[in-house]
Amino acid sequence: KGFTISSVATNADQSVPTTIVAYTSGHEQAALAVAKIIDVDRGSVQAADVNTTVAADADVVVTVGSDKLG
Repeated sequence: KGFTISSVATNADQSVPTTIVAYTSGHEQAALAVAKIIDVDRGSVQAADVNTTVAADADVVVTVGSDKLG
């Protein structure tokens, strides 16, 4: 079993310093697995806020920060 990338979009806020892995209710373990795969500290895994939940129809949302550039 794996993960499916359902969409890719450009975040309106281009000044996000740290990559965030957000999850909707009941999907924290999946978010932790994604964070491990993309080498993101588990401290950057958090419950999705309302804006993230509305913007992305997904269980886990990754917002790539400037820490992953290059």
